Amino acid sequence: AAGTVAGPTLDRTFAGQNFLTQVYRYSFAANGGAQGAITLTDQNGNAQTIPTKCIIVGAWIHDFSQITSGGAATVSVGYTGSAAGFLAATLISNAIFATPNTVTTTLVTAAAPLKTSTATSVTITPGIADLTGGILYVELIYKQAV
Repeated sequence: AAGTVAGPTLDRTFAGQNFLTQVYRYSFAANGGAQGAITLTDQNGNAQTIPTKCIIVGAWIHDFSQITSGGAATVSVGYTGSAAGFLAATLISNAIFATPNTVTTTLVTAAAPLKTSTATSVTITPGIADLTGGILYVELIYKQAV
């Protein structure tokens, strides 16, 4: 289906090296929107984790469908152990979440990579108010370390 990507996929080249990508999905219809950590899944709703010993050199958020709330909700994006590891709590009125089909600037870069020591989940954490709708994707680009 349009807008879906199976992960991980070997399809990125950076500085002459091949990198893997993983895409994580949040959907209000599938994941709900209660305040607190929500573990993201792959495109099909299956569990997916950042692999052990990988070096993440890129992370983006793609707001596929506007994130909504009945209040002034915030959303942080991170991983188990660091709820705001990719994006600190940000109001959903921010363009990152309020404008459908917006892709953020890079949240993790090759200049400041993130290395995992264990497999871990990607999460979003709504705060202040529950979410009431929306779909977003988090894309990670990484190299498997030894």
